[in-house]
Amino acid sequence: WRAGTYTGNSSRVAPVVNGTSSNPITFMAYPGEAVILSNLTNFAFSIADRSYITIDGFTIAGAGGTVGIAGGDNLYGASSNIFHDVAVRNVECAGCFRLILVGGYDNLLIEHNVAHDSTENGFYAGAKGDLLSTNLTIRQNIAYKNAWNGFHINGNQSNVIQDQNISYSNGIGNFDWQNGVHNSFFRSNFSISPGNGGLNISSYVS
Repeated sequence: WRAGTYTGNSSRVAPVVNGTSSNPITFMAYPGEAVILSNLTNFAFSIADRSYITIDGFTIAGAGGTVGIAGGDNLYGASSNIFHDVAVRNVECAGCFRLILVGGYDNLLIEHNVAHDSTENGFYAGAKGDLLSTNLTIRQNIAYKNAWNGFHINGNQSNVIQDQNISYSNGIGNFDWQNGVHNSFFRSNFSISPGNGGLNISSYVS
């Protein structure tokens, strides 16, 4: 994408095919140029049930209800995650509902992004029902002044690596791990001035 401000729902991106391991699909701002997506409803990128996708280098100006990047598995009860091998990097989301919303995944990379002034969580990654989601790396991102949590990781997930992120002045927690995250690493992250907890960890209540 070349420099410019792209407005309205005609700018939404919803790929209908998958990439492959040898030929992934990349949506990318031209290096050194500012690409802004604004005044969209629902989402800027919809990549649910897609695989081998990379999104790189966009600014998304939300209107409160806009999800920057909506991904994950659409259906409950699958035997494996349909949404896998996806990378999101160098994206800024200002005033969105969430920068990224994912429910169900394998092999997800989220790096070098900024989420601020969201009306809910800045970053959200969840499992889909009881199905295990694995291999989430969240590194060198920034979340601030989001209404709920800066980073919210929720559900049956393993091998989550959350590393070198900065989170501050979010309404609830700066970092939040809930309901089944296990065999994972939280290291070298910076938290200041949370509404209620620098790192909140909880589990299912039986």
